Amino acid sequence: MTPYFQGKLYRAKLAIVGDTTVGKTAMVQMFTSDGGKFPKAYNMTFAPEVVTKRIPIHNTEDSVELLIYDSPGTDLYENYLNKFWNKPHLLLYVFDSTNPKTLDSVEGRWVKLVSSCDWFHGRPTASAIFGNKTDMPDRDCTDDQGEAVASRLGSKYFWGSAKDNQGLDEVFYYLAEEFHKFSKRQD
Repeated sequence: MTPYFQGKLYRAKLAIVGDTTVGKTAMVQMFTSDGGKFPKAYNMTFAPEVVTKRIPIHNTEDSVELLIYDSPGTDLYENYLNKFWNKPHLLLYVFDSTNPKTLDSVEGRWVKLVSSCDWFHGRPTASAIFGNKTDMPDRDCTDDQGEAVASRLGSKYFWGSAKDNQGLDEVFYYLAEEFHKFSKRQD
């Protein structure tokens, strides 16, 4: 049953970016299904996908509906992502904590791609970096490394596991609440 919301509804575009196989789609599926839908087999995202989820804002009657843009991580779509995202309010960079190259790619490839977009001068309201796959025993990226990249980018760092549904609510709720704060100042 869908909860009834009485307060104001705000809508925010959230672009999720990162290399292939870092778990962006698994994160989105687990979060939007409230932990009930982890993909059992890997299926590469070949085209951008959009899903929505409404998030109640703590200590208010308001809610934020996130329009979550799950971006493919392949080079093939790189030229189209600017138009696909079309001025997102929020950004979530995802890396695989077992693969340091994916963290390097956040600061290199993905930040460069986002900052080259024609809308970037307006900057997103908030951004976060999520270190995924912390359930894996062969973790090669430390939280200190993730924190350092987040600090350089002016983002907040989170970590967790899409597979174990760990840390997902925290990052999505953080972004929704940051958008809510920004929107309330604009009202």
